[in-house]
Amino acid sequence: ICTQTRTVLAQAWRERLPCCLVFNKIDKLKTELKKSPREAYDHINRLIEQVNALTSSFSSADAMERAAKNELETVDYDGVELMHFSPAKGNVAFCSAVDTWGFTMQDMADYYTPKLGMKRKVLLKALWGPYYLNRKKMLPSVNPKNNLSEIMAVEFIFNPIWEIYDQIELKSKDTLDHFIQEFHIKVPSRELVGREWRDKARAVLGRWMPVARNILGMAVDLLPDPITSQATKVDRIWTTDSEASSSRDAPTGPGAGAAREGGSGGASGDVYGSAKACDSKSSHVLVYVAKMIDVGNKMIMEAYQAQTQAKGAAQFQRTKYVKGKVHRPQVMPSAPSADGNDGDSKKGTPAESTEQAQENQEADVKESPSTAAPKRVSTGRFLAFGRVFSGTLTTSPPKDLVVLKPGYDATNQTHRRNHRYMHKVRTDEVGLFLLMGKHFQRVEQVPAGCIVGIAGLDEMVVNTATISTDTTIMPLMPMTHSSTPIVKVALTPTRFKDMPSLLSGLELLKQADPNVQIG
Repeated sequence: ICTQTRTVLAQAWRERLPCCLVFNKIDKLKTELKKSPREAYDHINRLIEQVNALTSSFSSADAMERAAKNELETVDYDGVELMHFSPAKGNVAFCSAVDTWGFTMQDMADYYTPKLGMKRKVLLKALWGPYYLNRKKMLPSVNPKNNLSEIMAVEFIFNPIWEIYDQIELKSKDTLDHFIQEFHIKVPSRELVGREWRDKARAVLGRWMPVARNILGMAVDLLPDPITSQATKVDRIWTTDSEASSSRDAPTGPGAGAAREGGSGGASGDVYGSAKACDSKSSHVLVYVAKMIDVGNKMIMEAYQAQTQAKGAAQFQRTKYVKGKVHRPQVMPSAPSADGNDGDSKKGTPAESTEQAQENQEADVKESPSTAAPKRVSTGRFLAFGRVFSGTLTTSPPKDLVVLKPGYDATNQTHRRNHRYMHKVRTDEVGLFLLMGKHFQRVEQVPAGCIVGIAGLDEMVVNTATISTDTTIMPLMPMTHSSTPIVKVALTPTRFKDMPSLLSGLELLKQADPNVQIG
């Protein structure tokens, strides 16, 4: 297990985050390391055991720490929370991102259940582990028929993948066509003729086990939704006033200290309750900016220009997810109009039906109706990567917001240094973007529980910040990083007149990388 993996697992354990384990670059076990299917299975199985041993040490350390704190003679491991990974549980995925294929045991169980005529629950437990298929009874067995028998994970998962790579590398079209027909994979013939071997692997394996659908399905099935996660996460990342929390009758949420000091504690309590409930209808907006992403001014301006050149104002629709069945992305743009007339967004396209108009009104995330960047928007080169905890962040109608930086003290708002940690901004002065991988789309509103990119905060936010409609709340805790700077370098410009440019560049570097410290 690499050091970075240990660091990420340790931080996830401290934050009490549920995790899924993804093994990427499985193709290299075949193409570079030249392992057999059984050797690949054993290698991956050992890695899973090592990861579970590491996470088990986290829980043991917590139990011993509690025993020492309570001065107990024995350590009680009963009821200790565990972070356990098992392919049978569905929280382990195997993929090759470069070849666009990936799967979990649930995906394989769904595929082989009708082919083998077994119960899905039984097959799910037998697809990973020392189980062999008894073909007479069509049931899993721990006893192999003979010495040549392969366990089910090798026979039904690794052997077919290895066979596809073999046939593609040998350029055996007939055998590959037979495999495609046997596994009922729909691959256009144009994608197999005159292509490189890796393009063929993407065409065949990517359609048999599409990585986007299967990995997204695992995340949606196993990871908590925003409403569930925020109910427990808010208390960990939002500090409260010690004096207020010690009193039973005092407010327990953030901003309680402001209430005891004479501030508007009622509004603070409302923000706290809305954040815990992930209430998108609340009038109190709360956004946490985790980091600043350097995308360049050019990409942000291109996103604005794309709105100007778009044919019609397409609406973003949030599709309902059926557990275990992810067939398309959660947010999809509808087809643009073909008449090329931008027109008024409220009227819609001439071909838009009443049903479509109702769906667009019910959409949670809507594209901005404006086709050009507002005149007052300061685009900059950074996108503030944030999450909406409460309310709905919208540019129309505009709202007055405050940007609270780490160091802001809500319990003493009259302090003279507080103005350095607070900036006022209107929502029509920033740009809201829906982040889709390396691409982003400008939107008009983002409800609670969603991730958003905000342009125009370059001068206000360095690394992290809290954006709210209320000045009586404490900022959310800044991000903690497990890694710390270990190299210290002194920089001086060759020409003294370049000193302002050097300082400006260092500030941009600090803004782009939170691990950089400038003394």
